[in-house]
Amino acid sequence: MISQALLEAVETAGKDELAQLQQETRQRIEAILATAEETAESRRETAYKEVLRPVATERARRLHEAQMEALKITAAAHDQIAEKLLAQIENRLRTLRDQPYYKGTFNRFVEEAMRMLGQEELAGNHQSPAEPPRLEVDVRDETLAEDIVQTLPVKMEIVPELETWGGVVVRSGDGRIAVTNTLESRLEQLKPHLGTFIS
Repeated sequence: MISQALLEAVETAGKDELAQLQQETRQRIEAILATAEETAESRRETAYKEVLRPVATERARRLHEAQMEALKITAAAHDQIAEKLLAQIENRLRTLRDQPYYKGTFNRFVEEAMRMLGQEELAGNHQSPAEPPRLEVDVRDETLAEDIVQTLPVKMEIVPELETWGGVVVRSGDGRIAVTNTLESRLEQLKPHLGTFIS
């Protein structure tokens, strides 16, 4: 699931930039189509006068070329918007830890990762002694991790070796299964869907 903070960052990050680029793209497309129409009309009249034959084929070809050029410009603008939006999202996520609501976000990341790992893996193997599950965090989140671990129904070992913008990795005691729930992993999940925010 994408956290509310991440969705809000996505929604606010690119609205102004998106509107401006969409307006510029529309203007460029209209100018190209207008120029192509004028060129096609001029060539039609010239050809008609010179050879007295219809130039519908040439006009259609020119209009098709203009439409293809407009599509290329639109696609390039779309890619440019997506790149700028992604950069803005990354910048916001890199500083999310500094926000007052980060503690709640961090706690949700821990809870979600534990839920995804499952009770059986959290409990370990009862037939033989096992290491407790590991809560891997960035050293900057170690205090937050210590606070939340005290409230959990299972014992967890805090391992402050993760380098992340925020979030956690929860690993089973035997190390076989790990659930990564970090801001970077969520952004990777979001990247294929960025186009839905650009229309």
